[in-house]
Amino acid sequence: IEIDDLLTDANGKVQRKAPVVKFNGKKLGKSDYAVSYPAGGEGAYKEPGSYPVVITGKGNFTGSRTISLIVAEPGTNLGKADIKKIPGQNYDGGNPVVLDEETLVVTMKINGKKETLKRDVDYYVETSKKIVEEREKFYNFLVENGFYVTNSKTNFLFAKHPSISGDVIYKKIKEEGILIRHFATKGIDDFVRISIGTKEQMDALKKAFEKILNSELMSVKV
Repeated sequence: IEIDDLLTDANGKVQRKAPVVKFNGKKLGKSDYAVSYPAGGEGAYKEPGSYPVVITGKGNFTGSRTISLIVAEPGTNLGKADIKKIPGQNYDGGNPVVLDEETLVVTMKINGKKETLKRDVDYYVETSKKIVEEREKFYNFLVENGFYVTNSKTNFLFAKHPSISGDVIYKKIKEEGILIRHFATKGIDDFVRISIGTKEQMDALKKAFEKILNSELMSVKV
């Protein structure tokens, strides 16, 4: 079963974007699955954040899958950015081609005005292959340490631990000088949202998680 996470902009209304579900490349219909939006509380699926969407099989399909619906702050959804046509680049047969900010120009409308985004401030450039590799490695690390992690094909993971609250994980990670995201919305308040970065960044985050897990789980046992 193929289901991608969902992304939409906040517009002051509750978002109920429907997922596209495929099986062996073929799009399934409403008779094959049901969709639910379990997060409760004021602002769920309306305020910017990441919310769970549960797809449950019907008819010939069984089981369920949880994906994320990301409600983005207006003007922050890079899916709506424009990228100026990149001119042909010379390849020397060995070194990778690196695009500078004069070559890679990214613009987007923010509050009705077209703005040029700053590299490494508003966005960063990374190959999709590296992101996938780091995402899969961290996904496996989390699962091996008892986390429930939703399926993701984006540059972040949505995870929760059965014994440690999302709020505690968020605060402890922040104490280590690393920022992840936590939403106090009922239904997803046990989850944290983890953005996928470089290998060095993910290695540092892994060490922070290991420190917290050892500390918190030891205190529970005692």
